[in-house]
Amino acid sequence: MFGLMRAKKCGMSDEEKRFRRLNYCGTCKTIGRLYGSKSRFLLNHDTVFLAELLSALSGEDPADWTKAYQSFNCLRLPASEMPFSLEFAATANLILTEFKIADHVADEKKRRYRFARKAFSKEFKKAAARLEAWNFPLAEVETVLATQDAREASEKSLDALAFPTAQTTALFFREGVRGIGRAELAETAFALGFAFGWLVYLVDAFEDYEKDFRAGKFNAFRAAFDLTEAKLPPEARQLSDIVASSCERVRSVVVLLNKMDNAPAMLKLCREIDQLESDADRAMRNGITGLFSPEAVQADVDKERRMSRFERSSVRDALIAIREHRGTPLAVRSQFATQCMAYKRRPAGRATASGPDRYAVAEAERTSLQASARAHREAQWRARRAEAEWRALNR
Repeated sequence: MFGLMRAKKCGMSDEEKRFRRLNYCGTCKTIGRLYGSKSRFLLNHDTVFLAELLSALSGEDPADWTKAYQSFNCLRLPASEMPFSLEFAATANLILTEFKIADHVADEKKRRYRFARKAFSKEFKKAAARLEAWNFPLAEVETVLATQDAREASEKSLDALAFPTAQTTALFFREGVRGIGRAELAETAFALGFAFGWLVYLVDAFEDYEKDFRAGKFNAFRAAFDLTEAKLPPEARQLSDIVASSCERVRSVVVLLNKMDNAPAMLKLCREIDQLESDADRAMRNGITGLFSPEAVQADVDKERRMSRFERSSVRDALIAIREHRGTPLAVRSQFATQCMAYKRRPAGRATASGPDRYAVAEAERTSLQASARAHREAQWRARRAEAEWRALNR
């Protein structure tokens, strides 16, 4: 009912639909068996994704689960022999919901959240006891989540703000693969869970941006970038849609993991994800171009002080160099940071120069910018040539 990893069945194969249904209904029914039917209203799509991942990595075939799981009757609950992947996902669902409700109680202090915490208190305690019986580091989760309020009060970095959620998700992924007997994948699962938790936090902040703005609540994007607009730019919505499409394909890959015969289909999905990454790169570049256009930068700087003709020229050259750069998202961000830092350092360098030396410094900086722009164009040409050669080899 909640969560990021909602499935769009219109593009799924019959195998994917069946795998999805068995894990979704299986997690829901396991919650009902372990923690009561009312707890099934707390079902989260993200913990269903965890169940799918653990089911695929464990090598078990959902078709071998008991008849209660195969049944379309929602009231038919399993009596015994519950797969560990579903038990763990169901328990994680309860614990994560408890933390979410506690966060709402602290932030909003609304009566309905206090009522929900009291209504499910016994179920939450039972889930915590089950995790401790599995030697899950629940105390570590509680400690890291307790730092969220302090981070929101002082931090300006998205990585720092998302860390508690990312770390918590990473711990659940790591302990889950250990529970299914795949301890050799613990570190990989931790890294996957951390990235997934980080993504969930940021997407949630994006989806709630306008609502948080109207209510005057904390929002990670507003805090990190000092945003004052009521709406995010259209490029942000485009990036969010690309993230959602990528998540759908990741879910499809998970369904195919348990059979090596599915390798061609997985490779196709990975290529689609790679194309989505390129689309995200273009959307990010368009956003940077619009946000840091020469006119916008000049207007912002002119509010503080008048700009000389040389400074305007330097800003324009830097932005043109960024706009023409091509590469991975990380390379684009790195180039953008380099150009910004170079521009910030220039005024201090000119302030110490006077007379002929001042013009010499200006000329040297101008030459450096032109050389940088040429290097970017050459890098772009080499990248296109390499891509053409790679496509020719793979025909």
